[in-house]
Amino acid sequence: MIDNVPFIVRDQITINKFLSNEALTIISSTESYDQKTGEIRERRIFKYRNLTFKFLFASNKQPFELRVSGSLHYFKNNGCHNADDFSYFEIVEILTNFQITFDINLKYLRLLPFEFGINFPIIYKPDYVVFNIFYEQRKLFTNNVGNIPSKISGNNNCDYSLKVYSKSDQFPNECPENTIRWEVKLRRTRVLKKYNIETVADLLKFETYKILKKVHLEYFQHLVLYDYTIKIPTKGKYKNFLDKYRIALNWKILIEEIKSGKGYETKYNDKVKLLNRASKLYGSNMLSNLLNLANLKWDELLIIPCVPSKFEIKKPKHAQKTKPKHAPYIMCIPTRCPETIF
Repeated sequence: MIDNVPFIVRDQITINKFLSNEALTIISSTESYDQKTGEIRERRIFKYRNLTFKFLFASNKQPFELRVSGSLHYFKNNGCHNADDFSYFEIVEILTNFQITFDINLKYLRLLPFEFGINFPIIYKPDYVVFNIFYEQRKLFTNNVGNIPSKISGNNNCDYSLKVYSKSDQFPNECPENTIRWEVKLRRTRVLKKYNIETVADLLKFETYKILKKVHLEYFQHLVLYDYTIKIPTKGKYKNFLDKYRIALNWKILIEEIKSGKGYETKYNDKVKLLNRASKLYGSNMLSNLLNLANLKWDELLIIPCVPSKFEIKKPKHAQKTKPKHAPYIMCIPTRCPETIF
């Protein structure tokens, strides 16, 4: 679920705990002149597995800021890949071990905009799906850098971007065939602040992932996705519509017309509804199917394996009325699960 999770630390004690820990390996040390303050500042870069630690030092040689970046999903797999599942339980385990390794409190690690998403196998060809995604909330999808089928929406001025790509093309030996990744790349902290997700400690909370699931599915339900399984009818309104709007350029023209005042404001939404209706009538209802599969994958990743450590034997109320003769009626109730351990 969680991928790249950058965070910033300004608590002096926490910074010093990281800096003095032997788990870090130094990569480089550079000095630069700050024109605003007239000070010479040093920057030291360290690595811990696939995570990068950047320490900033004042002119008195005291560290005053630490920025950490890197993928927790890659971290789980020793920096090799992020193609498998990454469950809530695994995230909690990794963050707990991280906290122990550096002897720090996660509440002092302030989250910066991060990435979260899911890998899930689909009944379609991922590269065909990627090719036929055009827009999301009027934000254009453009081809992402790389050699795999991949697109990203929006730009640096947006609160977030959506990334869609074929995970099975990227890591064919690490995930099932026809696996796609749907990812939200946050560019602002506005969404996080709205739900009081502000520190790395908040990533231990089960409620956080229920929120991320809700946000993730809400964003992706607004995809403009042409269902390539549609059998275009030979006549009628859907034929003309599909002939035109299966081409990405015509969506761009539509949006430009609306912005210039040549088209009514709800025209875009009306066309999206018509596209999804055509998918249901003449295709495989592709977007709806993908959202259902994504929802199921989220539910799977949020399952908490129960680890009973204590049992209470209780006799249910009114059990005497229903139990067979001479058959004791008991109920075993686990009183401790991973959700409450950490």
